[in-house]
This record gives sequence, C-alpha cells and structure tokens, in this order.
Amino acid sequence: MIDAILTNTLLPRISEEFLRRLLEGQPVTQVHVGVEASDFRYEFD
Repeated sequence: MIDAILTNTLLPRISEEFLRRLLEGQPVTQVHVGVEASDFRYEFD
C-alpha cells in the first residue's frame, strides 16, 4: 500500500516539479508534503 502511494502519487508529482525546475534553472532545496482535503499538498523551496 505505501509503495503504491509513493510510486504512483508522490514520486511522479515530485519528479515532474524537479525536472521542470531543472529545465528552468531553478534549484529545489526542500520539498514539503502535507495533506489537505484528503489530497496531498506539495510545497517546493
């Protein structure tokens, strides 16, 4: 169950943001993951 959440939900969203920022030359130093209204919320610094 946890593996499915990580593989199918968290990692695709985080990697998408990392790749987008890499292409734009913006660094990512931290990722904060929370839950809001039964859905994951991401904050990238």
